[in-house]
Amino acid sequence: MEVREADKVEITVLMDNYTDLFLPGTDRVQRVPLARGDQLANPLLAEHGLSLLVKAHHGKESYSVLLDAGWSRVGVPYNLQALEIDPREIEAGVASHGHPDHCGAWEEVLNWLSPRKIPWVAHPDAFLSRYLNLPDGRKINFSPPQPERLEAAGAELCLVRSPSHLGGNLILVTGEVERSTDFEKGLPNAFAVREGKTEHDPILDDQALVLQVRGKGLVVISGCAHAGIINTVRY
Repeated sequence: MEVREADKVEITVLMDNYTDLFLPGTDRVQRVPLARGDQLANPLLAEHGLSLLVKAHHGKESYSVLLDAGWSRVGVPYNLQALEIDPREIEAGVASHGHPDHCGAWEEVLNWLSPRKIPWVAHPDAFLSRYLNLPDGRKINFSPPQPERLEAAGAELCLVRSPSHLGGNLILVTGEVERSTDFEKGLPNAFAVREGKTEHDPILDDQALVLQVRGKGLVVISGCAHAGIINTVRY
């Protein structure tokens, strides 16, 4: 599938495992300012999880996609406002996979965009009921996102296993990644319920974004790379 060249790609980290208000910016990375005017800026929240705003530029065109929405219902919406992100900028949402640390605040983000509806791209397996088997015998349940709640909040669900385009072909969503290596094993203690049967979960819904930057080549943006980062890059 063709991916149009982007002149520039900006990635805004909305949620990560840590944040540092005193970390200075560089000529390539713009950090959150320590102060706005003579007042300290609002600090960003951090939590286990991920959320990235990916913006591709081509000439006068620009297109922004939100990849994942962190774990809590609080973190990403708060950081969107603290970073003064214009909600009109987000034109589509993508779920890298259905784990709760990547899907926690989707309803809140979609409600924040209301009354506008946006495409929300995910693999159908993102809605599976899942759990982890711990060595001590405990089961940790993963609550999946609820499609009816996402639709009510303003998502136009696009559930596909195959690759798909966003942003006038500037951004490619890989869809289900082929597993070709023999050393990337995924999560051996991950299980899912499929058609009423419990089975090992290969996390087939794990997917990435791909862009092509002029003069630099492909940029591959993964969530957790449960499919394996080498598998993802090869694919």
